[in-house]
Amino acid sequence: MDTREYWMKVREAEAKLDPATYIVMLAIPSRGITRETTTVTDPFSAAQLMVNGTHRLATKAEIDSYHKAEDELAARNLDAEKKRNLKHQIIVNNTLDESLLTKLTSKKKGE
Repeated sequence: MDTREYWMKVREAEAKLDPATYIVMLAIPSRGITRETTTVTDPFSAAQLMVNGTHRLATKAEIDSYHKAEDELAARNLDAEKKRNLKHQIIVNNTLDESLLTKLTSKKKGE
């Protein structure tokens, strides 16, 4: 396939895809990829990967499994963050003078 034909196939595939396209990376043992992995990407990238033959569209069951895994990961991360009792400091202005910066850092060390 020449370059012109390749990009024509990519554009044709892209036109049929949703803005958030779920794709599955195929297992390619010769490259050390031993299991299929689902991810979400933009239509242009998905079209390229599918034309290259390394990915395919995800099934409804694979998309549901992807969302379930992402939800579980988010819940675990939230729990871990709560357990660490992280304190967040939001600094809107990045032009802090040295005296204020010294006060903030020394206060943090003294806690």
